[in-house]
Order: sequence, then structure tokens, then C-alpha cells
Amino acid sequence: MPAFDYLVDTDFIKSYESSNVVLDDLRLGNGSRLDGALTSVPTINEAMKNNYPIKPLGKPVFFEPLALAIDKGDQEFSDKLAAIVAEMRADGTLSKLSQKWYNYDYTSTN
Repeated sequence: MPAFDYLVDTDFIKSYESSNVVLDDLRLGNGSRLDGALTSVPTINEAMKNNYPIKPLGKPVFFEPLALAIDKGDQEFSDKLAAIVAEMRADGTLSKLSQKWYNYDYTSTN
């Protein structure tokens, strides 16, 4: 994950239980409850797809690594999945699938 600095120039920071609630407060507009929010790119993209009147500013400040969950202890299966994912990343399949299903390449931090 790329390093970043928190550049917050206010004493008012509020945490929320979920990204959906923070975006609901943000879409009230005019600083009613919030002036801005920090959440994941997929959450922002989904909100904009659902006509939330928001827009991302600048580049992402964090990335959430995604994973496959498997039963612990099956190293052969784990290694096989890792090889398949590595091959899909190398040949561009992961990127194409991300673009197809999400209209965004979530496989890259660039």
C-alpha cells in the first residue's frame, strides 16, 4: 500500500459504522452534516452509480487488498489458486474482469 499523510485541517472528525451511512450524510449537501468523507473507491463508484451527488477528489489515499478465502491447511490448493491468480494478473484477465463487472480496474493501484 502506498504511504500517505493525513492532511486534515479540522478538529472535527467523525467515524461511522459503515460507508453507506457516511455517504447518506454527505449527500445531504451544503455541509449539513459533513463536508467530505473518506471511503473506498468501490463504495464511491457504487454511490455515484446510484445517483448520489458526490464526486471523488484527488487520488485514492488507501487501497483495500482483496483475497480469496479457503480452508486453512490445504497448501496445495492455496498454491494452485495463487498460481492461477498470478497468471490472470500477468495476462490481463483480472483487469478485464474488473472492467467488465465494475467498469473500473480494481486490480491496480495506478
